[in-house]
Amino acid sequence: MMTRFSPVAVVVLLLTGLLTTPARAAEPKDLVGKYTCKGVNADGSKYDHPAEITLEKGNTLKIIYQSAEPDIGLGSLKGNTLTVKFQGVKKTDSTGEAHYEFQEDGVLKGWWHYNGDKKTPENLIPKKK
Repeated sequence: MMTRFSPVAVVVLLLTGLLTTPARAAEPKDLVGKYTCKGVNADGSKYDHPAEITLEKGNTLKIIYQSAEPDIGLGSLKGNTLTVKFQGVKKTDSTGEAHYEFQEDGVLKGWWHYNGDKKTPENLIPKKK
C-alpha cells in the first residue's frame, strides 16, 4: 500500500527538516582558501589572525596560521571533520592538534590545543572572494 501525503503535509515535513536530503560531505578542495582564524588561547585571551589552507599532494591539506607566533599544520578530511597536526614555525618544539567540523556556510568550527594544554575553541571563517 502506498502512502500519500497532502501538499500541506509535504510543506510541513520540508519545513521541519524531515524530508530534506542529507548534506554532502566536504571535499578537500572545498576547504582551500584564505580564512580569518578566531579563537581563545589556553590563558583565556582571544585572538584573530589570518590563516590559509592549500591542497598538497593527494588529499593532504596544509594550514598556515599567520599569527605573531605562526604555526603550520597538515590535515586530513574525513566526512566533514578536518583533523590537523601542527607545529610552531619559530618554536618547532611547540606541537598540537586541531579538529574542525565543516559547516554549510563554509566555516570550520572546532577546537585546538598545544600538547599539554587544554582544548580551546577556534573557528576558521572563510574570507569573501
